[in-house]
Amino acid sequence: MFTIKKGSSRIVILIPFFGIAIKFPIIYPRAFFKSLYRVCFGDFSKKPELRRYFVKLICNMRDTDEQFSGGWYLFRGISDNWTEFLFLFKNRKSAFLMPTYFSLFGLINICPLGEEFENGLEYENAKRLWVELYTVTNGDVLKEGHHFEETKNFCIYKGVLKMCDYGGIGVRQVISHHILALDDLSRRFQK
Repeated sequence: MFTIKKGSSRIVILIPFFGIAIKFPIIYPRAFFKSLYRVCFGDFSKKPELRRYFVKLICNMRDTDEQFSGGWYLFRGISDNWTEFLFLFKNRKSAFLMPTYFSLFGLINICPLGEEFENGLEYENAKRLWVELYTVTNGDVLKEGHHFEETKNFCIYKGVLKMCDYGGIGVRQVISHHILALDDLSRRFQK
């Protein structure tokens, strides 16, 4: 038996029997070409300043964090998988980061499966976690509030709190800046 979870840039298949989670990137070619068509022939084609802006945005394949850029539509999931693996490799001693066993250049990531945060900790502990995250990062979690406030981005692995979604650049910046404090926090939230 397995469960499928879908995020904005990746699909995760949870396989409890094997104790793994497999992350696949989501690629949006239809949305990319639809946006490109709208820019070239739709509403934006009549307004040159908007058209220039959107052509530049859509054709931007390098910036996967710029929402609605060509890179975001086509490569964000791959980029998130690959950078998550590389970031973990750089910070492999971190207690806060969920390990990745294997990555095929971001096309597939295989990770251990942890217990869902909601099932492991009641609402009061979830609230306490957000307050603790805010405190140990001096409020920097607000820069990437979505990732840090969503309990689905955390799990309990080997009795310790782990962050299992840290592919975005903003999330990695916050973690890098506060890695020691977050490691300590992770150990304090032991189950």
